[in-house]
Amino acid sequence: RKDVNVYALIYFLLGLFSFFVNLLQMVIFSNIGQTITQKIRYQTYGKMLRMPIPWFDNPKNNAGNLTSKLSADCKNVNGLITTFIAITLQNVTSLVAGIVIAFIFEWRTSLVALGLIPFMIIAGVVQMQFTTGFSDKSDAAYKESSQLIMESMMNIRTVSSFGYENVVFHKYEQKLKEPFELAIKKGNCSGLLFGFSQIVMFIIFALIFYIGTIFIRDNPGVTVNDVFTAIYAITFSAMTVGNNAHFLPDMASGKNAAASLFENLDTED
Repeated sequence: RKDVNVYALIYFLLGLFSFFVNLLQMVIFSNIGQTITQKIRYQTYGKMLRMPIPWFDNPKNNAGNLTSKLSADCKNVNGLITTFIAITLQNVTSLVAGIVIAFIFEWRTSLVALGLIPFMIIAGVVQMQFTTGFSDKSDAAYKESSQLIMESMMNIRTVSSFGYENVVFHKYEQKLKEPFELAIKKGNCSGLLFGFSQIVMFIIFALIFYIGTIFIRDNPGVTVNDVFTAIYAITFSAMTVGNNAHFLPDMASGKNAAASLFENLDTED
C-alpha cells in the first residue's frame, strides 16, 4: 500500500508538471505567433500600398485575393507557428527521451526499433505531400470565389438595378463546386494515407515485440522487464510523434500561405 501511494503521488506530480509546462508552451508560442502575424500583416499591407498601378491589373492581384492574403493567409501562418511547431518540438523531445530510456534498458531492441522508425517517417511524408498539393488548389479556388463576392458587394447597386442577384448567386455556387470536390478528394486521400501510416506503425510495433521475445530467448542476461521497458519507451515516443499526422493539413495550409505572403513581399516595388 505504501508503494501504491508513492507511485500515485509521483503520477500526480507529473500531471501537475505537465499542466504547467504545456500552459507555458502554449502562452509562449501564442505570443510569438501573434507578434509575427501582426508584423506580416503590417508589412504585407504596406507593400500593397507601394505597388504600382499596373500590378493591380494582374488578375492574381485583385481585391479578393489581396484581402484573403491579409486575413486567411496570415491566420494560417499563425496556426503554423502556434500549433504545428509547438507540437513538433514537444514530439521531438518525447522521441529523444524515449530513445535514451530504451538504450539504457536494452540496446538491441532499441537498435531494431530505430531501424524501423524511418518507415513511419516515410509514410508521414507521403501524406504531407498529398495534402500540400490539395491545399494549393483549394486556396486558389477559394480566392476566386472571394473575388466574386468582393466585386458583387462593391457594385451591389448595379447588380440590383439589372436584377442579376440570382445570376451572381449561381456564379458563386459554381465557384464553390471546385473547392468542394477538392475537399472531398483531400478527405478521402488523407484518410487512406493516414490509415496506411497507422498500419505501418502497428506492423512495426508487432515486429519489435516479436524480435524482443527472440532476444529474451537467446540471451540469458536480457530480462523481460528490460525488453518491455525499452519497447514501451520507443512505442509511446513513436506514438507521440505519430500525432503530427493530425496536423499535416494545417501545416500544408500554413506553408502555402507563408509562400504566398513572402512572394508578395519579395516583389519589386
